This record gives sequence, structure tokens and C-alpha cells, in this order.
Amino acid sequence: YEMSVHGKVSSETGDLAFEPPEVSKMRKSFDNYADLRSVEMIDIHADKHMEKMLRDKLALHHRSLFIFSTDNKIRVFVFRLTHHRLFEALVIILIFANCFFLAMDDPTKSESEQPPYLLHMEYFFTAVFAFEMCLKVFGQGFVLHEGSYLRNGWNVLDFFIVTLSFLAFLPFFGNYSAIRMLRVLRPL
Repeated sequence: YEMSVHGKVSSETGDLAFEPPEVSKMRKSFDNYADLRSVEMIDIHADKHMEKMLRDKLALHHRSLFIFSTDNKIRVFVFRLTHHRLFEALVIILIFANCFFLAMDDPTKSESEQPPYLLHMEYFFTAVFAFEMCLKVFGQGFVLHEGSYLRNGWNVLDFFIVTLSFLAFLPFFGNYSAIRMLRVLRPL
């Protein structure tokens, strides 16, 4: 069935399909996981989205935070949840809502002169984005292996923004609403 290190014969057409060594290596690493068998159907013409999905699924091949195993059912559920398109759409909606409330903030006024709902919304959005970050770290792992949370540039930006959001609640730390506004770049 396997013709060479980088080629396979399609069982349907009988054609030889060549793939990059990275995809071949990932395919071999997934052979032991039954729920990742769909990777076996990868075509030579896999687009960037497919490559991203493979890198993301590689995160399930490693322990998360040195605690949660590769077959932990809760971790697999959280991983699938955070990579679902509806979850990502909800996060983008929340980002735009956060930007709307940030635009209502008047930096020339002190915190006591601001409407109280703005501060409540800032607490709400900080908690929601921190929860999203924790879910992704739980599902993907933090930083040490391929596909982990901090190996994605947008997640690094999110981590930086969430950390600054928490620091902004300290009395001696400034308000960095302009940096939090960078979340609007994420849908791009």
C-alpha cells in the first residue's frame, strides 16, 4: 500500500500522491489515535486551512500542562469546542462588542466620572477572554509543543492583552484600553 516514504497509493483511484515530509511525519504520528484517523484521508492539495488543522491536532498528541493526558475526554471535548467555528464566531462577536464599549470610554474623565456600566463591562469582558484563554490552554497546552497555545501569534497577542487587562485593575497601573482595542485585528 505504501510506495515510498513520501508517497501513498490512493485506494480509490490507484494514483500515487506525493506529500511534503511534514505532512507525512504528522500522518505517522497520528496513526495510534483512533479519533484522528480522518487525517489518513489528506490529499496532496491540502490548503493552508488543512495544514493549520493538522498543526492544531498535533497539540492533542502531547500532554497539556504536564497533567492532562492525550486521551482525557474533557480535554478532547474542550479542544474540539475551542476549535469549532461557532465558538470562534462567538469570540469574534464578543471582540466587536468589547471594542464598542471601549469606544464609549472617555480617557479624559476619571474613573469616578465614567458611567458605572463601563467598568462592569470591562470586568465582564476581561473575565470572558480570560476564560477563553484558560480553555485553549487546557485543550492545547501552554507553550512547549507544536500546536500549543502560545505557538500561535494571535494567541500571543490575546495572552498579552488579557494580562494587561488584569494589570489595569491594579491601582498603580495605567489603563491600556488602546492595547485592548488590538483584539479587533483578530478576525483578520
